[in-house]
Amino acid sequence: MTSTSFVGLLSRLVATGEFKSLHEHLTSFFDASYRNSCEENTAFCCELIEVHAKLQGQLFHLLELCSSEGGIYGGSEALKKRLLPWLRNGFLTARVNTENTDVVKEKYEQIVKKMDESLSVSKVEAAELRIKLADAEDEMIALRRQLKENQQGDYQEIIELGKKLTHAKNELVARECQIKELTKETLELKRENSNLHGRLQKKILDAVTEPEPVRLVTKPYTNGVVNGVVPFQSRSAKLIERFTELYKNDRVQIMNSLKAMPDSSAAERLVFLIVEECFTVSKLEQHKMRTRMNQALQSSPQGGLEESGRVNELVENYMKKNRELYDIEALIPDVMKSLHRNSSISPYVSCNEKIIVPFVREVLRVAWAMVALDPPIDLPAALEGDVINETRYRRTYDSEFSATNIDYFVWPALVRDRKVVAKGEVVTRRMSPQKGRKAITSTPRPGSAEPFSRPSSYDLGFGSLSSSWSDQSSYKQRISP
Repeated sequence: MTSTSFVGLLSRLVATGEFKSLHEHLTSFFDASYRNSCEENTAFCCELIEVHAKLQGQLFHLLELCSSEGGIYGGSEALKKRLLPWLRNGFLTARVNTENTDVVKEKYEQIVKKMDESLSVSKVEAAELRIKLADAEDEMIALRRQLKENQQGDYQEIIELGKKLTHAKNELVARECQIKELTKETLELKRENSNLHGRLQKKILDAVTEPEPVRLVTKPYTNGVVNGVVPFQSRSAKLIERFTELYKNDRVQIMNSLKAMPDSSAAERLVFLIVEECFTVSKLEQHKMRTRMNQALQSSPQGGLEESGRVNELVENYMKKNRELYDIEALIPDVMKSLHRNSSISPYVSCNEKIIVPFVREVLRVAWAMVALDPPIDLPAALEGDVINETRYRRTYDSEFSATNIDYFVWPALVRDRKVVAKGEVVTRRMSPQKGRKAITSTPRPGSAEPFSRPSSYDLGFGSLSSSWSDQSSYKQRISP
């Protein structure tokens, strides 16, 4: 039996169980419906409709086979009673749907009419907005035109200001060039003045240190040297001249080389303290040497050496003969230690030690020789805030000449046997009464040549010089072109 017959098709439907698959689909759909989304459930429903449509097609085919096997009128009664009423109900439903469509159409026309009215109102409002937009565009064009005019005016002002600025810069450059030329001329005049004063100084020194006529009873000497010993006046004058060269040359070189100095006044203070420490250390060392010699001679078994006068004479002779043999290098560490102990200058000493040591060496040579003289050449006590002694010091060019108080010392004076042999240089400023005197020495100086009274003094010519001995003096340190 083939599947084209009624019984064959029915048996195939029973055997395959396709209607059971619809139930299984419904069961699985029920189990997963609460977990699925709306889209998934809708897709599942569409799938069920497709399965049901396939099954319905097979049922209609089964109905067709069954009717065909019954003849022309086979199953007509059942078709009239069951199928035709169902089809008629479908037509009635279609007619009802047509009536509902007319109602919906009327409502739709009313909605469209209202929307047309709203559209007309919107068109009127849009026209009004276009008018306002045109007015706003006109205002914007006017504002742009006004802004452009203002920008043109500002641009012209900027051009004028730029021209004025260029003119001012040109004037400034011209003034700077003029200042540089004047500074060069001033330096040349200073250099000429320094040369003239140097020549005058040498003439004065030659006049002062001219040896007295030699008596016939004495032996003649050559080149100012008698038996290999330099005369007293010639030696002191040469030391003073060397001290002056330290001021003119070495002092200026070290001031130009110092680093991390806040200003020129700090550099000048540092140089002054270096010179003063060199004299202090030299005097201390010579004092120790004399003390050791006195102790050695007094402990000698020879009875004649116990006399104090004889001992002092031997000590002085020893110092005179051996003053040139002393190693100055041994005093440099003592000077540097003293400078490091001074808290006001120790930071500058640390970063400039390589620059300071050569200057200390040269100053120690002069200081050692001056202190070894009899009587020695020493430095007077230096007190900042004290009243200036015109016989010992001269003012720098930038001092307040109406002021009498010493602000700080630039270069020390030289005193010998209570007489000034070379003037120093100081800066004077007006000071408040509350500011007391301040000693600038960092270590005690035994045997200072500074007297308590102000004796009469003489000057070898340094007092008649100007405040600047060379073209590289304190003026050059304070004013830079």
